[in-house]
Amino acid sequence: MFKKTAIATLLGCTLLAQIMPATAAGNRYVSYLTSWGLPDIDTLTTQLKKSDIDIFMLSFGQWDSEGNIKVSDDMLTVPEYNGYWMPQNYVGWTQLKRANPNKKIVVAFGGQTYEGIWSAISTPAQRDKVAKSLAKLLNTRFPVYQRGLKANEVLNKCLATTWDGKCDYSQYQLAGYTSIDGIDFDFEKAARLTQQENDNLVDLVKRLRALVGKEPLLSLTTYHVGADPENCENSSITESCSYIESERSAHHGEVTQLLKDSKDLFDFFNVMTYDAGKNFKYKVAMQNYANAVGDKSKILVGTTINSQWGPTGNFVESKANNMERAAWQAENGYGGFFAWTLGSSTEQTPFASQVSYLNDMVKLAKETQPVTPVNPVPPVNPVPPVEPEQPEAPLVELAVPDVSAGPRIRYVDYNKGAEVKLFVSEKTLKTASYQVRLNGGYIFSFDKGSAYYSYKSNLGGGVIQLVRGLNAKDGDIITLNVTGRPTISQKIVVKNGARYIADKAIQSVTANNGKVSVTMNAKEFNQPNRYIVYLNGKYLMESCAGKAYNSSLKKQADQVTMSRSWSVKSGDKVEVRRVSHIPGLGSSDFSTIYSHVVK
Repeated sequence: MFKKTAIATLLGCTLLAQIMPATAAGNRYVSYLTSWGLPDIDTLTTQLKKSDIDIFMLSFGQWDSEGNIKVSDDMLTVPEYNGYWMPQNYVGWTQLKRANPNKKIVVAFGGQTYEGIWSAISTPAQRDKVAKSLAKLLNTRFPVYQRGLKANEVLNKCLATTWDGKCDYSQYQLAGYTSIDGIDFDFEKAARLTQQENDNLVDLVKRLRALVGKEPLLSLTTYHVGADPENCENSSITESCSYIESERSAHHGEVTQLLKDSKDLFDFFNVMTYDAGKNFKYKVAMQNYANAVGDKSKILVGTTINSQWGPTGNFVESKANNMERAAWQAENGYGGFFAWTLGSSTEQTPFASQVSYLNDMVKLAKETQPVTPVNPVPPVNPVPPVEPEQPEAPLVELAVPDVSAGPRIRYVDYNKGAEVKLFVSEKTLKTASYQVRLNGGYIFSFDKGSAYYSYKSNLGGGVIQLVRGLNAKDGDIITLNVTGRPTISQKIVVKNGARYIADKAIQSVTANNGKVSVTMNAKEFNQPNRYIVYLNGKYLMESCAGKAYNSSLKKQADQVTMSRSWSVKSGDKVEVRRVSHIPGLGSSDFSTIYSHVVK
């Protein structure tokens, strides 16, 4: 976990005059690259070239009070030349950078293991030494060694020859030089960061900017609750708090002032929206960071493909949830995502699979369009025009559509809320890739067996249903698209206020003799529509797609009755609601379709 808070320490006028503000970030896709857990050099270099990540953070660096720098497993230490063997953690990133000059290599300093470095910048003299060492590192030229070069690709003289004196291109030869592109300050401590520690970091970064200018990338990585209100430490407070477990973090709000003071020093800010459990409100954390920095496009959401800490035990986040974060940040105008990690894997995931996983997240984020808020224009004439009477809308059937020719979508309106449903055959789900879009912007999708940003349920009969809540307005266009093609398989023009046959499903409600019973039309009972019965506003039982929950069931030819034993009295109110999502998931989207007051 990471936390930060700071008030900038003022430097002299000469130093301040040299500082160039960092440019606001665009979309960035970032991953740590560890020195441990790497595959063999051929696999490493091949897979890194396939990666769609555009910023790699070498993990991890440290410094001491004299400015001496060391990076884990000597990732930045130029190795002694050996034609037969070179350390993969050095060769991997240098070959990647030379082959892909547009990709960025950043060194992440700090992290949990090296938290002692923040004590090594306690004085101006120490900060001056460290800043000069970091500037020197950014200006260092690193030799790139590569096997299998051609004669015209070898720089300077041949370094390894065959027995007869000819240049041996099967061995490592000097291919050129490269350099790193930036520094990430992984500002993390087990204890809460102090005001002085935050001030010291701001001062260090100002000194570094004065030495290197605005060109190198500088980023700040901090704990998930770092920008929360400080009073979130009190477990009775939940407003604007991203972490609301009964035992709170000691780090709430520790970097809020630091973010404000350094918003023009850093190019982007990584928020560790993980290691906080399954209930963590990452969207709240991101908004708190955006409020402090004042620019969403510089805030990156954090993800991990490894086991992470949670208050009730360690767990591995689902790919669907990580994909959702990648899409959500793009949809809402944030600056990208960063991931832990390529290399080390708690789940023993092969390196090629790690690369593929993160590539899927990048692809989805790139395909997701930001939603542009539309400000309503007030009418010139405040007197509403008299609308001619409209005929009552026809009843719409909410049944499972025929998906033999391909997937089908439906926009379902509730009195409170709405959702988009996609119906697809099991075969098509496994072999094809489709996206659902709203006015051209990504909503959710499936890709060869995996569903993203939606809830999936099996309706039986070889039909799968994907659902996502969505409130659209009249005139909005929802489309079903073949992924990667301009093909539109289906288009829906939204018109709210539809009337549904499903809302006529309830035939009767009785509540007497210690039992509440609801009788429904059998055909509607078997459709993928969720009905929940409430007694005085509290959940009692429900049905969906031919199944009843928390109740007994009696079936007849054209009707079914679900019942639950419950004490009722005169004046009690029984309500039946048609509700979004599937059983087991909470929902605030519903239409009340039947009410009964006990006599």
